[in-house]
Amino acid sequence: MSQEDMRAWSQVTDADVELRTFPGGHFYALQAEADLVADIGNRLSSIPAASEAGPLVKEVPRP
Repeated sequence: MSQEDMRAWSQVTDADVELRTFPGGHFYALQAEADLVADIGNRLSSIPAASEAGPLVKEVPRP
């Protein structure tokens, strides 16, 4: 998936979108496991409770 395709997620959410890439190609999770898990944990711990945040994804009209 290209970085342009990944950035397109910003079109379907009102939340901030931050793109982070890890080295290692298709099997990056094996090579960057500690960094990946730490990044996910940090991001999850900074999300407010669902009742405070409201919906993060907006409905996209279908043609």
